[in-house]
Amino acid sequence: MRRARISVGELDYLDEGEGPPVVLLHGLGSSSELWRHVVPFLIARTRVVVPDFPDVGWNAAARARNTGELLDTLEINRFAAVGHGLGGVVAQLIAIGGGAECLVLIDAGPVDPGRGSAPGPDLDPSMLRQIEAPTLIVWGEDDPYLQVGVAEGLADALPHSSLVLLPGCSHFVPQEAPDTLGPLVAEFLRVRYLGLPHDHDQAHGQVDGPVPIELHRTRGPA
Repeated sequence: MRRARISVGELDYLDEGEGPPVVLLHGLGSSSELWRHVVPFLIARTRVVVPDFPDVGWNAAARARNTGELLDTLEINRFAAVGHGLGGVVAQLIAIGGGAECLVLIDAGPVDPGRGSAPGPDLDPSMLRQIEAPTLIVWGEDDPYLQVGVAEGLADALPHSSLVLLPGCSHFVPQEAPDTLGPLVAEFLRVRYLGLPHDHDQAHGQVDGPVPIELHRTRGPA
């Protein structure tokens, strides 16, 4: 674990691997440990940066600013963002500002917090339609906090998104199903972020066979 100084103090972070950067953002009730078993699937081709935010409440805008400061310190300006829970809301805010080239959102917070879901920034559909980054949405079908309807609303709002539902999984998918999530995210990033052909994947031995997922879907304007 490394440490960087940003405007609010010192921030611990993990920095492993080489290649185009991928930022993993955890949510409330977790830490960088959330990604412990996912990181090994990504470091073969990418540089993985994992901030360890203190669990001090729901403030996605502040976390987005702090993430930006960390990336500036590391001189990273091109990256993909992978976010879980509140970390997914942070990733969306970063993408709205044009700061992420590719997104993966995992049980990632409400589209419209005014409809009874967890409190957060006003990420309504009109804001989300500004996001041009290709996006993979992964959701546990048994999530008790953010039900599948939230995932479907998020997929409808994001113009370049694909939705994957994982049966038997609850909210903390990176801990519950890392052997499913890791190859899924790695394959999506390989195609949509790195732009590598499929046969390149076999050289790294990261995935046992193809991952059956629709990697790109574009919707016209509503």
